[in-house]
Amino acid sequence: WFNNNATTIELSLDRIAWHCTRTVLIDPSTLHYWASLIIILLLFYNYSNKNMAIDYVSLFGLGTYTIALFMGTYYCMIADPSKSKLSHLLKIVLPHKIKSVVRSIAGERVVTLLEWLSTRFLAILYMIVVFGSWMCIFIGTYPWIDLYVSEGRIASYHKYLGYLVFLACIGSWRMASTVSPGIITEDTLEQFENYPYDGILFIKNRICPTTNIRKLARSKFDRFTHVHVSKFDHFCGWLHNAIGEQNYRWFLLFLLIHVGMCAYGTCILGNLFLLEVERHELWSQTFFNRNTGEEFAATYYVVFHYLFQRHKMQSGLFLLLAAMTIVLVGFLSYHVWIASRGMTTNETVKWTQVRKWYRIELRRYQQAVNNNNANNGSVVGSSSGTKDDDDEDNTVHPGPEPKNIYNLGLVENWKDIFFPRSLRSEAIKRVKRVPTTITPSTANTTTVNTNKPKAS
Repeated sequence: WFNNNATTIELSLDRIAWHCTRTVLIDPSTLHYWASLIIILLLFYNYSNKNMAIDYVSLFGLGTYTIALFMGTYYCMIADPSKSKLSHLLKIVLPHKIKSVVRSIAGERVVTLLEWLSTRFLAILYMIVVFGSWMCIFIGTYPWIDLYVSEGRIASYHKYLGYLVFLACIGSWRMASTVSPGIITEDTLEQFENYPYDGILFIKNRICPTTNIRKLARSKFDRFTHVHVSKFDHFCGWLHNAIGEQNYRWFLLFLLIHVGMCAYGTCILGNLFLLEVERHELWSQTFFNRNTGEEFAATYYVVFHYLFQRHKMQSGLFLLLAAMTIVLVGFLSYHVWIASRGMTTNETVKWTQVRKWYRIELRRYQQAVNNNNANNGSVVGSSSGTKDDDDEDNTVHPGPEPKNIYNLGLVENWKDIFFPRSLRSEAIKRVKRVPTTITPSTANTTTVNTNKPKAS
């Protein structure tokens, strides 16, 4: 059943994977959620201790802001426009209207420029955030570090280490965004044909309808860069590049360096704030409200509020780096986990659906056995496990649980990442031969037997 409906399932799973990737991995508003929730919790904590009157206007504004971001993220990124009227309005109708108005006022060139900028929005946002944050550190935080370096409370090498971290950050972004993911064409089919077909996610003799070339195992056409990618993982908007076999190692290095950068910056700024508290003995000070004259003792909220007002730039950087550290650690851990199991992001989502289907079919078979209405035939792993017209009421055993044949063990899985098969000497030698290409006439005559399910 799965193989007979492979095309429909693949389209559905690709859509689910893309929605999940956009929402979880490239959604900038995640940082706003963190900041809003932290401030709301601090307001409630302060109110519970009755140290200051709670600002209901600020609380209402922050709550409304967080809810608006959540609703905007859902309807603009997650919701299906074919089922949700509001999502259809925000994702299809409104952009089309705006494009038509801009085209009538400014012309086609401006529309083309705006489309180009929109496709690279996250990459541009990355450069703005990274360069802006580092300029704030170099200009606003380094003098603060010099103060404590002169007092002997912070080592002087942190200033020079900051420059090295900055260069490593930009260098890793440059490498991950420019290195080819492994583009499959008619002339490079031999080079990238290094993985067997598993008969479940990847079927032999399939032709890519867009590029009109044979679909190799673990490959996929990327609709954003418009190329067919070997061992496709996902499209990264921050890099504006597809992540595949040949640049996945650079993508992991990019994540690792940014995790280190954010964690290092969080620790340094946190240490500076602690030194500031110690320097001014804030825990023993008495604070007062300038508007009401009311005095109150130091609490976590009061000290945080004082430091935030006194060092707004550094406080904003601290919250940003702390939030990004948590997000990036989770993201890097996820990729280390799937890489260790010999899977890509694209394959992980599909395997989740395959295993879910298997459990459902196995449960149906077990229920049918209990009702004495089961067929001993097998769907998965047997080419004869199909239902006859006379056995429509019988449930067929799904066969053995599908296995990931690309999981070769921890060492071999990471070897394929650090030393891609398509860049090894044996693959390069195959390219020097005359490549076997598929012409349009050949592609049109290629047939696939979809009546029988393939063996796993």
